[in-house]
Amino acid sequence: FEARKHLASEIDSLRQRVAERQTIVRAVTALAKGADDGRAYAQLRSLAMSWQISVEDAARRIVAMTSEEATGEEGGDDQSHRA
Repeated sequence: FEARKHLASEIDSLRQRVAERQTIVRAVTALAKGADDGRAYAQLRSLAMSWQISVEDAARRIVAMTSEEATGEEGGDDQSHRA
């Protein structure tokens, strides 16, 4: 029973990581306008370090910011999203 519970937990963790990777791909795509993927990913990593958050969290911020820009909305989060 414990082994099955552990495997179910590991599967959930892997599913979450796959979902986060999709967010990272969207963020890199947003950052890649005029740059190659490697440079965009390096920029994402740099932003994550400067914001002192994970790459996944930085990707979520980038995706949220690009979504807000596309819809013309202002973010309600008062934290600085700009590098």
